[in-house]
Amino acid sequence: MKEKENSGFQKFLNGVERVGNKLPHPFTMFMMLTVMIVIIAQLLNGFTVPIPGGKEDAVVNGILNKAGFQWFVNNILANFIAFPPFKTVLVTMLGVAVADKTGLFEALSKKFLLRIPPYLLTASVIFVGVMSNLASDAGIVFMPALGAALFAVVGRSPIVGIAAGYASAASGYFANLMITSHDANLSGISLSVMDIVPITASAPMNVTVNWYMAIASTLVLVPVGTFVTDRIIEPKFGRLEGLNIVVNDSDRDVSPAEVKGLKAAGLALFVYLAAIAAMAIPENGWLRDMETGKSMLTQMDPIIPIIALAFFIVGTGYGFASGKLKSEKDVIKCMTEGMKSMGGFLVIAFAASQLIGIFKKTNLATVLAIVGSEGLEASGINGVPLIVIFILFLAFINLFLYSGSSKWALLAPVFIPMFGLLGFSPAFTMALYRIADSCTNIISPLFPYLPIVLGLTIQYKKDAGMGTIMSMMVPYSIAFTVSWIILAVVWYLLKIPVGPGAGVLL
Repeated sequence: MKEKENSGFQKFLNGVERVGNKLPHPFTMFMMLTVMIVIIAQLLNGFTVPIPGGKEDAVVNGILNKAGFQWFVNNILANFIAFPPFKTVLVTMLGVAVADKTGLFEALSKKFLLRIPPYLLTASVIFVGVMSNLASDAGIVFMPALGAALFAVVGRSPIVGIAAGYASAASGYFANLMITSHDANLSGISLSVMDIVPITASAPMNVTVNWYMAIASTLVLVPVGTFVTDRIIEPKFGRLEGLNIVVNDSDRDVSPAEVKGLKAAGLALFVYLAAIAAMAIPENGWLRDMETGKSMLTQMDPIIPIIALAFFIVGTGYGFASGKLKSEKDVIKCMTEGMKSMGGFLVIAFAASQLIGIFKKTNLATVLAIVGSEGLEASGINGVPLIVIFILFLAFINLFLYSGSSKWALLAPVFIPMFGLLGFSPAFTMALYRIADSCTNIISPLFPYLPIVLGLTIQYKKDAGMGTIMSMMVPYSIAFTVSWIILAVVWYLLKIPVGPGAGVLL
């Protein structure tokens, strides 16, 4: 597709890409940011603010001293090993690699998506990406690769497929047609602070209080994401020339071996899901917590290996039935090849993990969030202006504090009482937070899954850099933020229930 050079916004994106790609390698950039954080923390050493609802204060800790040096030396390995995406990315990739290297993704694309009208392909990828947060963060790992495969099969640029898959999966935390683990985590945190002020103590709070707004968010993000992909991203990145890809029309036909493999994969998936259901549904099932009796499928630690095993089982089922796999050695080879692609991720992850570890040690992000919250509270703003400013403020904070649950644990004691005293329900306050928490993930330099999409993009476009990724993600971030703000304002003005039994106002 020819790029519209006369488009002002396209020129802006070209500028973002040029400037971004002139920046140092992400490894170097993370190291530079680490040094900057250390210097700022040292300048603000000892600056103290009280933690709302807590018994302790948040203090900026400078580490340019003997104690700080020894802490850093003692924690270099710990920071690296504790890097949040490791357990998600590396475990999930073991299964995804088998499904990918055996050709399952490609066969699925040819079998099913080629039947979808071309004008619905993008919307289908965006929808699957948004819904992928049912698998927690695992969706962010497999959706860019799946998007690339789907677009390549129909002769469209895999770069555009990567962008659509990554943007929808990483921005879709507050969008789904079903209840997810995010609902359980955040509602539990909200429930623990609702008695800070009497007015919110008896307000509705459970895993369903944001459900209606989450459904509406899905219905909004799909067309908006489709528009951004087709009208902004594809004109700029849709060229196939120069990409490491060969498109052959004859390869788009599904062979008898592939059909056989897909049937075996479908049967394997059915058996696997039946086994999971048998362990999760009964009250004494093996996937029920022995102490609480709750389903373990709502918890991140067990859901990641379950998702990885699903990809592994359907991938091996497809591989052996289609003839792509001959023995268990071929399965190991697929996993090995998949993990080789993680080399770039591991290099960048080392630098990113040190930055995040030092950020936490210095307490800079925590102090920034508290000071900003106090300023927002003191502004005296209410109604629609408060909603807009609140979302934009938290979207900015999200650039530095990416973990949704830990960030809400810090901010919920501030905003649930504050908004409650202004007449907002805790359910609506939490919904506004979840909107902001989803908008800027894809443009945050600290988002731990950014190295994945960069590494995958480089496989197709060797000269891709951080500027390439940022220029792809900025349009999505802007469009999703604006759309969600409009949705929140309409929700407030029309007083639509946020979820079953949960209104906008108390």
